Amino acid sequence: MDKHTPDLRMDAYYYGFGLTGIHAVDLILSAVACAGKAFHHTDCWFDESTPYDGHSGSTPVEWIQNAGNAAAEQFAKINAINAELLDVLMLVEERFGAHCADPLPLDLCELIVAALAKARGDAVRDPDDFVECQACYGKGFNDVERQVAERKSDVQTFLETCDACEGTGKVSAGGVA
Repeated sequence: MDKHTPDLRMDAYYYGFGLTGIHAVDLILSAVACAGKAFHHTDCWFDESTPYDGHSGSTPVEWIQNAGNAAAEQFAKINAINAELLDVLMLVEERFGAHCADPLPLDLCELIVAALAKARGDAVRDPDDFVECQACYGKGFNDVERQVAERKSDVQTFLETCDACEGTGKVSAGGVA
């Protein structure tokens, strides 16, 4: 479930919706549910009414439209991030080949972090702000042994993404790189 989804009304008088876990979609569904709760008939959805929590506008139609506009803004940001990620992935493929099995080099991780920051509108951080992750020694992954059968000697080693750096191999003074 999306941690940003507040307690939204999802039930009207005669119908209801389930949460999708996507805040933008849940907000639209909630706006429709609130409109249905405020008025039994859709022809009244243009009448002024106090908005329910999480919604804005002076009529149910405005609640729905504003929720749709907010979702469109979020999806536009996601599209921009996807375009940046595509550029980075094309760079990875160009630089390392399509089937690179080794962990990504740290300078490439810095490129990915910078591209994401740019796509999100964050201030791009100086690469010197990043330090090698001590939990994985900059690899981005850790060897983890797991017992795979009843006998204690039935152990296999797996590579798992480092939790400390989320697989980047670097962390900043403030946390994950």
